[in-house]
Amino acid sequence: MKGWMRTITICLLSFFLEANAPLRALPVEGSLPVVLDSLTLTLSPADSLSPGLGTTQLEDVLVEGYRSEYDPDNPALTLVQAAALAHRSDKERLDSLTFSFHKRDRLTLSLSNFDLESSFLNKLFPFFREYVLPSKLDGSWTLPLSRRYTLSEFGYSGRTHKLSEVIRYKEHAGLDENIDDGTMTSSLEELFPHIDLFDDNLFLLQNRFVSPLSLSRGSSFYRYYLSDTLIFRGKVVYAVDFLPLDENSPSLRGRLTISAGYPPRLMAVEFTIPDERNLNFLDQIKIRQEFGSVAASDEWMLKEETLAASFKLYRELLSLYVEQKREYAGYDFAPSDTLRVLDPETPPILDLSDAPESEAYGAALSHEFLLVEDDGLRRFLEQIKSFPLYKTIIDFSDMVSRGYLRTMWRHDKVYGGSRFDIGPLASFWSRNSTEGIRLRLGGRTTGYLHNRLFLEGYLAYGTLDRRWKYEATLTYSFNRRRYFRYEFPQHELSLTYRDDIYLPGQTFENNEKDNLLYNLGTAFLTNRSYRKLASLEYTNDFKAGLRLKLRATRFEDTPVDGGGYVRVRRAGSDTTLLRVPKLTDFALLAEVRWAPGERIYNGSMQRESPFFRRFQREVPVFYLCHEVGLPVWGGEIRRHKTEFSVEHRLWMDKAGRMDYRVDLGKIWNPVPYPLLYTPPVNRAFWFNDNAFQVMSPYELIGDEWATVFLQWHLRGLLFGHLKFLKKAGPPFLVLSANYLYGNTSKKNSQAFQSEIFVLPTVSAEMNRIHYAEIGLGIENILRVIRIDVYRRLTPAISPISPAPWAVRARIGLTF
Repeated sequence: MKGWMRTITICLLSFFLEANAPLRALPVEGSLPVVLDSLTLTLSPADSLSPGLGTTQLEDVLVEGYRSEYDPDNPALTLVQAAALAHRSDKERLDSLTFSFHKRDRLTLSLSNFDLESSFLNKLFPFFREYVLPSKLDGSWTLPLSRRYTLSEFGYSGRTHKLSEVIRYKEHAGLDENIDDGTMTSSLEELFPHIDLFDDNLFLLQNRFVSPLSLSRGSSFYRYYLSDTLIFRGKVVYAVDFLPLDENSPSLRGRLTISAGYPPRLMAVEFTIPDERNLNFLDQIKIRQEFGSVAASDEWMLKEETLAASFKLYRELLSLYVEQKREYAGYDFAPSDTLRVLDPETPPILDLSDAPESEAYGAALSHEFLLVEDDGLRRFLEQIKSFPLYKTIIDFSDMVSRGYLRTMWRHDKVYGGSRFDIGPLASFWSRNSTEGIRLRLGGRTTGYLHNRLFLEGYLAYGTLDRRWKYEATLTYSFNRRRYFRYEFPQHELSLTYRDDIYLPGQTFENNEKDNLLYNLGTAFLTNRSYRKLASLEYTNDFKAGLRLKLRATRFEDTPVDGGGYVRVRRAGSDTTLLRVPKLTDFALLAEVRWAPGERIYNGSMQRESPFFRRFQREVPVFYLCHEVGLPVWGGEIRRHKTEFSVEHRLWMDKAGRMDYRVDLGKIWNPVPYPLLYTPPVNRAFWFNDNAFQVMSPYELIGDEWATVFLQWHLRGLLFGHLKFLKKAGPPFLVLSANYLYGNTSKKNSQAFQSEIFVLPTVSAEMNRIHYAEIGLGIENILRVIRIDVYRRLTPAISPISPAPWAVRARIGLTF
C-alpha cells in the first residue's frame, strides 16, 4: 500500500483480475486502516470469461465480509466515540463563550393515507387535488391543513451560563387556527422537541431513547458498522450505520455521517424509531440533522433539523402527517451587550410575538424561510372555508376537544372571538343518591370580553333534594391574558363563593366532579354534606417553575341529613351529647410548588389538569403547604396542618417507566373529624391517578399520614416479544401499587379525648394502620383503551369497606 492506493489481485478460475481503487484509512487518533476479510466477485452470464479474451471491464463488484459475530471494539465504534469526544471538547469551550443565534421553525400538519381518486373527496372538495404535496417519508400524497411558523432569538452567556430564548414572531394558518389558543401548539412542541444527539438520552414523542452518540451508554444499546466512504458537501466522510442490540430497548436506528478529518466531526445524522418500539399510533418517522462550521468561526454547530412523521390510529383510517423544519443561523460570537437575549433579567423563554415590532421582524427574517407552497395553503383555506359544512365540523371538533360551546365564531379571530363559553358540556347532567338527577349549566368569559377581568361559574339543581347550588369566581389578572385566565405564567387574585354538595375524600381529575364519566360508580355514596365556601386566593408563577399560592377560606359545613354533627363531652362518669347543626371554619393557607426545569406554556392548560400533568412529570414536582385555622370570622378552632408531596416520572430503559407520587402530612391540633385527613379515593369506574381504587370516602380518618402511589408501565417488555401482536399494536402491561400508613394521635382519638365530635358509624380511626392495594392493567388496547383490575391486600377496617376487587378504565391517546 502506497499512500492512498492499493492493488488487489485475485485468482479466480485460473484468471487474474486486477483492480486499482483508492482506499482511505480512517484517521481516527492516528491511522486506523480498513481490513477486507474477503472479496467476492459476482458475474452474470453476459460477463462470462473465456481464456485468451484479454482485458475485460466489469461494471459492478460486490465486496462482502465474512459473516461473524459483532465485535464491539470495531473501528466504527472508535470513530463514533472520537466524534462524541470532539463535541464534548467543543461544548466545554463554548461554555465560557457568549454568543447568539436565531432559529426559524416551520411545522406543517397534513392529511394523508387517502385515495387521490376518491369520489367522496373529489365530490366534497373538488379542488383539493390542486394542493396535494408528496410526503418525505414514502412519496405518497398529503394535503396540508395547518402551518405554524416561529422565529426566535437565542443568547448564551458564558458568565452566567444561561441560555435565553426570545420568541419574536409567530404565524399560524390552517383549519385549526380558530380553535387553538396555544394549548395545541404547546403540545406539538413537547411531542417534537429539539433533539441533542450528544446527550445520553433523547426525548421524543413523550418517550426517552438512548443516544447513539452517548459515550457512557451507546455501546451498550447499539451495534455500529462502517458502511461506506462518501463525498458529502465537498468533503470525504464515513457512513456509520447503527442498529439496536435489542429491538425492544429504547433505542433508534439510522446512519451517522462523520468527517474524515481530525478530529472527526458529525456532519449529518438520519434516524428513525424501529417498528418494534410500537409507539401506539406512530406509523413512520424520519429525523435528520446537519452540522457544519459557522461563518467567520471554526465552531461546529447544528445548522438544520428536519422531521417527517405519520400517525395512524388504524390502517384503514386517514393519517396525520407532520413535517417540521428548523434552521439555525446567524451565529454571532461577538454579540452586542444590548441584545435582549443576553440580559440577565430575561426569563428562559420570553414571548414577544404580540409586540408591535413582531410583524416587521417576521417580514425581515422569514422571506428566505417561507415557501411558495404556503400561498397554496392560504388559497386552499379560503376555498374550504366557503363551504357551510366547514363551520359545523370545526365547531363540533372544538366542543369535543375543549368541552365548551362558543357563543361567537369568526374566521379572522383565534378561538373564534368568543366572549363567553358555555360549559363544561359533560357536566350538564349527572346523578347521585342525595340530589337524584343533577342538572347544571355553567360558563366562563374570555379575554375578548376583558383581558384582565374574568368571570366563571355555574348553577345546578337536584331533582331529589330540590335545592339550588351555584358557584361564581371573579378573577383579576395582573398580566394581560389573550384568551383564558389559566394562561401561563399566572399572576392573579380571585374571589370565589360556592354553595354546593361536598363529598370528602373523593377525588376527580381537574375538579370535574359533575363530569358524567367521573360520576359513574359514585352515585351511591352517601357521606355528603352541603358546604358554603368563600375564598380569596392569590397566585403567582415565578421563574424556574416556582409558584406561590396564598388563600383565605371560610366555610360552613352541614350534613345532608339535617341532623347536624354530634359532639360528646365527658366529665368523670357523666357523658353529655351535644347537637351541632353546622361546622364553621376559617383558615389561611400558603403553598409553594417547585418544579426545577419545568417549562412555562402559553395556553389554556391548567397545571393540575391530567393533560398538562402528562407533560410535566418529566421533571420532579415538589409541593409544600401549611394551613392555619383561626377562631375569627366565624371560625371555631385554632389548628395547624402541614403537607409535603413530590411526584416524578422515572425512566428505566428497557423496563419502561415508573410514575410515582409520595405524600406526607400531619395535623398538629385537636380538630372536629370533618377537618381530619381522609385518604384520596376513586370510586368512579373512570380511572383517576394518585388515588386509592379499593377504598370508600370517609372509610378511614386520621391526623398523620404517608401515601405512595406507583405505576410501572412496562411498555413492550412482555407483550412486545410476541410477534403475532406487533402488527395490530401489542397491549402494554401496567403494574400499580398504592400504599398508606395512617395514624390517629391521642389528640384526635375517640378513646382519649374528653370532648370530641363523634365519628360516623361508617368511619374508622387509623391507628398505625398499613393499607395496600395492587393493580394489573393493560393499556394500548385497540390503541386507545386502558383497563385495570385492583386487589386490596390488607383486611377491611371500616364497616363500609367495599369488596376487595375493583375495575377501572380509561380512554385516551397516549404514546
